[in-house]
Amino acid sequence: MKKLDKLIPIALEAAETDLSKAGKIPKEYKGYISSFGAMVRSGLRPAIAFYESKSADSAEDRRELTKALLHVVTRYRGDDGKYETLMEYVLQSDSPGLVKQDILDAATALKLAIRTFDLVSSENTFFD
Repeated sequence: MKKLDKLIPIALEAAETDLSKAGKIPKEYKGYISSFGAMVRSGLRPAIAFYESKSADSAEDRRELTKALLHVVTRYRGDDGKYETLMEYVLQSDSPGLVKQDILDAATALKLAIRTFDLVSSENTFFD
């Protein structure tokens, strides 16, 4: 079984747990996950730092996306529950190349998983 085939069920679970309410996901997350891969290719740590920042200029909390990515990667690797943030996971890794590829694969799986949910505008949701 290919890696992506194993990641997609975990990504569906992460999307349901970390990004959705009542089976709906704000459409902004589709854009966030689409741009995440390109940012990671320029630098893993800077991309994660951007997405984990407490910025008020984004329509939705980007930190929820890195939380979902951490969920996917750590569940796949059997490390779930060990790390608080995706940055912590990256910084404590002994294999930066492997971690980067795992995160890119998780982002691909999460991007596909998000497409299976109803996407709604933030102004049409009751997210807290």
